Amino acid sequence: MKRSFKFSLLLLVLLFSFTIADDTEEKEETTSVYCETPVDIMLVLDHSGSILDSQWDKISDFVDELMNKFKVDYLGAHMGITQFATQAETTMCLTGSRCAIDMGMEEKPDIGFTTNMKEALEVGQQEIEDNGRTGETNHHIIILLTDGHDNVNTGSELMEAANKIKKEGTSIYCIGVQNEDTDKDQMMATLNAISTDPTEDYVEYVEKGFDGLKTTLGKIVDSECSEIVRTKCSSALILLTLLVLFHLYHLIAIYKEKPLAKNIATYSHYTLILFIFLIFCFACALANSDSGKLEKSLCTAMIVFLSFSIVAVAVVTFFLWKNRKQNVEKTLGISKAGLSTLEHGGQTPSGMNAFRKEETKTNVGYSELKEHLDGQFMYGDENEDV
Repeated sequence: MKRSFKFSLLLLVLLFSFTIADDTEEKEETTSVYCETPVDIMLVLDHSGSILDSQWDKISDFVDELMNKFKVDYLGAHMGITQFATQAETTMCLTGSRCAIDMGMEEKPDIGFTTNMKEALEVGQQEIEDNGRTGETNHHIIILLTDGHDNVNTGSELMEAANKIKKEGTSIYCIGVQNEDTDKDQMMATLNAISTDPTEDYVEYVEKGFDGLKTTLGKIVDSECSEIVRTKCSSALILLTLLVLFHLYHLIAIYKEKPLAKNIATYSHYTLILFIFLIFCFACALANSDSGKLEKSLCTAMIVFLSFSIVAVAVVTFFLWKNRKQNVEKTLGISKAGLSTLEHGGQTPSGMNAFRKEETKTNVGYSELKEHLDGQFMYGDENEDV
């Protein structure tokens, strides 16, 4: 018992230590970002002649990660695909189905080889107007990804189309990817002109080419989400899991060896520690707004886990107690012969063997059985050593 208590305290100290350490580390090194805002996102993707099949595969990987970050599903973010070159074509309408979005990425429409950004933006916006969700809580985004500049329309025509879209309330986020023949200055000038202001938040240049696309994910979420959840790889939660599992294992183990009365005291010790964690979690949830999102997310997970653990321990406690009670009641019914033999014949080999058979069947020890039978059967002299 003392060893168990010391081990529990050690895990408790480690939990708080790791929690404090996590809060002091740099966010960029420890934080993963997820978006809880129900947004409609049209991915307007350059599929012109300069994009190789291997590079398109990397764009597909980027789209998969983007779906994870924005939590695409029917109740969350919706996403659609518009591919463009000389013409633009929507290969998947706005949907919450990830499988459908993957199918849209696999489509290879015959759209030419040049780069027509104006038509691409207009087609993407048309899909938002046709199938986008309305309401104050919904936000519409066009994410345009290209490795070049518009070589079909004039700059003024492109600007006019982009401004019209932005006036409709749609944000335009631009990603320029460095490729072999990319004119960086011309590409970035075009993207800065058509993106939502401020451009430092809505334009991203990927110098490492298509291999570096995933580095833009955090910035996109920061720019477009009103409800951002920052999660950490929490050592605290791992230690918490180990602590509760240890307690549950130990609780089951001692039930096999000790009477119920002693187990109740041990169980109260476990419950106290669990409630200490619950209080700590509620305190985290009330933290200041800077880190409140992270702490609230972590603490919600801890509260749910702890609540489940308490229920699980309670259920295990009940069934173990019920099983023990049934064993005792069973022994009360079937061991009278053995006890009678012990009472009248003493601890003779035949008497002990008769009882040992019943003891083996029910896994209830003689001393424990006698404790429950005390007052119901006559054992002779109270001071007699049975």
